[in-house]
Amino acid sequence: MNKFSPLLYFLFFGCINPSFGQNNSNPLLNKDYNTLRDSIYTIGNDSIKVWPYLNAYLVKARVDNDFERLSEAYENMAYRSDERSLVYADSTIFFAQKTNSERIIGNAYLVKAFILHSKSKYKRALDYYLLADDHLKGVEEGYLQYDVKLGIANIKYYLGYYDEALELFKECAKFYKDSEPQGYLTALHSISRCYNKLGEYNLCSITNEKALKIAKSLDDKGAISYIYHSEGINQYYKEDYSKAVNNIDLALPGIIENNDFTNESVAYYYLGKCYSALNDKEKGIVYYKKVDKIFKDKGYVKTEIRPAYEELINYYKDKGDLKIQLHYINQLIKVDSLINKNFVYLSGKIHKEYDTKLLLSEKKKIEKELKNKQSTAVILYCAVVMLFVLILFLSFRYYKSQKKFRKRFEELMSRGSVDEEKNDSVNIEPIANNDENLPKKPDINEEVIQSILLQLEKFEEKKKFLQKDLTLINLASKFNTNSNYLSKVINYYKGKNYINYINDLRIDYIVFLIKEEPKYRNYTIKALSEEAGFNTSQHFSKAFYAKTGIYPSYFVTEINKEQ
Repeated sequence: MNKFSPLLYFLFFGCINPSFGQNNSNPLLNKDYNTLRDSIYTIGNDSIKVWPYLNAYLVKARVDNDFERLSEAYENMAYRSDERSLVYADSTIFFAQKTNSERIIGNAYLVKAFILHSKSKYKRALDYYLLADDHLKGVEEGYLQYDVKLGIANIKYYLGYYDEALELFKECAKFYKDSEPQGYLTALHSISRCYNKLGEYNLCSITNEKALKIAKSLDDKGAISYIYHSEGINQYYKEDYSKAVNNIDLALPGIIENNDFTNESVAYYYLGKCYSALNDKEKGIVYYKKVDKIFKDKGYVKTEIRPAYEELINYYKDKGDLKIQLHYINQLIKVDSLINKNFVYLSGKIHKEYDTKLLLSEKKKIEKELKNKQSTAVILYCAVVMLFVLILFLSFRYYKSQKKFRKRFEELMSRGSVDEEKNDSVNIEPIANNDENLPKKPDINEEVIQSILLQLEKFEEKKKFLQKDLTLINLASKFNTNSNYLSKVINYYKGKNYINYINDLRIDYIVFLIKEEPKYRNYTIKALSEEAGFNTSQHFSKAFYAKTGIYPSYFVTEINKEQ
């Protein structure tokens, strides 16, 4: 690497654990900036050795009143500090803004984004990634733009948008391949994780194998550990549990040495799952307890390892050990509290066998049983009442959802043909809406706007929207314009963003096929998604529901009933 990149380091290895002290009596002030900088990048994260050089660089920059070097000094301090990292990141931005350089300002926002990212403040991190991206547009120094793209991709992965994250990681891998070996390795590792989440387990293994060869050629022992970690998890989903255990065992020493307790905890969780699958439940419980110990010691837990507590609760429930069962119920309540605090926008996606209300109910029940040994009849009565209420609630919700789906289906069936709707929607006037939050008319030459609108009309007429991997950049290139102009025209004149515009065209088209051509009613959802130009059936179903309010499977079933 030509430039030390803590961002790439963090995104690959999962955490940075510096602990630095400052020394103001620094004998290095006589050295020039280049010598100090080279020493800082060479020393890396050795806190004892690097901090005197950081202080010397900062003092020299203050004396010279050099804003660019002051920003750089605070950047290096932010990456190598812990408690004061956000303070140093703010100082990086403060002095960068005084330089009036888009590159320096954009880099400073990237520093703040990375620090927030490393502290799991994902929403704020995304805001700063986007600020960095705005300032770095048009800057020739490509690695900065791709550092931003890599950070945004990781947040998309964290939020569960694995398809979108995968495309960004692939772009980063292509860029880093010939210029930044560590960046390329980081991108490959991230691609493999996306493939695993998308259920593409063979592609995950192929990518891990490629990454492992590169890591070995670079003699990057840390990276090798994380690749084994990724492949171990992947082998679990491929149901090769022995191979999964072997890979995770190879990964653990390096992860532990890196003080990466989050991925250490994930490793223990999957070891527990593997041994349980291998019918060694006792050994599985040992590893689930290791997960709990890390939670107790560090106060941090990943959402994906939550089921470890369910396994512990059920294990001691089966054994009739109410005290230990109660202990792990209390632990799971703490875990859920932390998840809801730190990952509130993800908590709705997590499958919980024990949701908070049931956990509290179970906790109270056990406490009462331990203290008062309440009669079985009372407990049974409560359970029957709860079950009855639950059945009523589920029945009502099912009836309500079916009624809603039926209404949406009838509305969809009463719509005109795709061509009729298209003739109504393709015009050069903007979508009427008084919402002040909608985009204002683009500040673009009128001839350019008219050209883009005419090309969009031809694009829709020829159904070019059915092409797969049709990105905004690709379409802008075909229109001989830039993606910014195209995006603004679509937002203003179509009343939606680019992704929704393409998805809606595809859904309208597939609805028309299902209604008008009976053969399509026998297609699988996967086949329909491919016909419409989607990469995955999940993406297709989600877009179909967003557009119509019902799922494609329901629509096909109902239309077959009517026909």
